[in-house]
Amino acid sequence: MRVNLNQLRCFYFAAKLGSVSKAAETLFVTPSAVSMQIKKLEKWLDVRLMIREGNTIKMTREAKSIFAQTQAVFGEIDTLETQIQELKRSHKNEVTIGCHSIPAKYILPKLMDHIQRINPTLRVKMVLGSVGKLMLRLHENELDFVLTGLIPSCVKISTIPLFSDELLLVAKTGSRHVHKTSLSIQELATLPLLLQREEMPLVDRFLNEANIIPKSAMDGVSADVIKPLLKKDMGGALLLRFTVQEELDSGLLQSVAVKAPLPQAHFSLAYIKEHCISEQLRGLINGLKASHFSRENLL
Repeated sequence: MRVNLNQLRCFYFAAKLGSVSKAAETLFVTPSAVSMQIKKLEKWLDVRLMIREGNTIKMTREAKSIFAQTQAVFGEIDTLETQIQELKRSHKNEVTIGCHSIPAKYILPKLMDHIQRINPTLRVKMVLGSVGKLMLRLHENELDFVLTGLIPSCVKISTIPLFSDELLLVAKTGSRHVHKTSLSIQELATLPLLLQREEMPLVDRFLNEANIIPKSAMDGVSADVIKPLLKKDMGGALLLRFTVQEELDSGLLQSVAVKAPLPQAHFSLAYIKEHCISEQLRGLINGLKASHFSRENLL
């Protein structure tokens, strides 16, 4: 049986960073997934590799020997991957941006126009997916950028800030569920909520921090699925302003004030700063930083 590179990669980053959680952040997987891969490697080698000491992990004597070799292996792999990607990019005038469905509809078309003004000859390719999977593909050099409303925690990632947008509580104008112009946190908990959990972890984070357990809730795949349900007066929803601006302007939906600060999403283009960047990509990064794409570009 051959050694499993995924198991070695999990071991390598956990040992290097001294933490399973930090390794998981770097690899864009869950800590339990990292721990499972390390345990499989230990079972295959029939030797213990890690010892937990408080919040950190330490390598055993056997692990230190393996770590030295894996460090050289993954260093060579990173160098090779960078060279291959750089070679591919040098032969095509193209940039690849990953994003999930909401930015793809509301932000990316305007951003693509903005990029075309910076470099009219550059082709822009879009890749759809969940943020977690896209960030993994970015880390593996398969994407140039990921358009995200989350601030990446990985130290290898740099971002080009684009704009911030506020989270709003919205409902049908004249909704039977909302009888006030503003709601307290306690009143918000009694409102039937249409939640966008997968694409908007910001909403879950707000509900958890505010200790809100909705009396009733229904998951929606995206803002475009939730909005027709709002128009049928099935409850309220926490959505970003740019996704409902048209409905607010037309009067189909109303914004309801919440007596607590609602979080903002800070959209940016994430890229791996340690990857070898082509001259044209570096020019685009500098152009984007200098040109200040803003929320007004979406109007």
